[in-house]
Amino acid sequence: MKKLFTTKNLGYVLVVGAVLYILYMLYKKVRYGSCYKLEELHETGNKTWVSLIKNDDNGNLLRPEAAWIKAGDKFSISNTENNLNGTYEVVQTWIDGDGRIGSLKIQTPQNYIFKYDAQQGGNAVDSTYFGIGNICKI
Repeated sequence: MKKLFTTKNLGYVLVVGAVLYILYMLYKKVRYGSCYKLEELHETGNKTWVSLIKNDDNGNLLRPEAAWIKAGDKFSISNTENNLNGTYEVVQTWIDGDGRIGSLKIQTPQNYIFKYDAQQGGNAVDSTYFGIGNICKI
């Protein structure tokens, strides 16, 4: 009777597992890329919090992990009106309870007119571009 668990077989299993993991990560990157959907904006003094949508319709987490971006990094906002589209530097990040990026604090865009149309946590927010605006790390 042949031995099923030999060192050689274990090596094959590890290589196949590593290849499958790499393919999955590449699929995930192609599928989701480095862009996420904008949820809402709200001002705090001369700064603005730009929030990312947390879940899709099936409850799957959409936000990137905390290491995705940090203060000093740059990202772009696109697919909104011209005075919000642009490149921004992260001043601060807010990490949600799942350990993911929930919001990015930036300098308030000079010509953007906030349209407070919703409430979140008792605070007025601008959700004009909910699910429309793209947030992409540069």
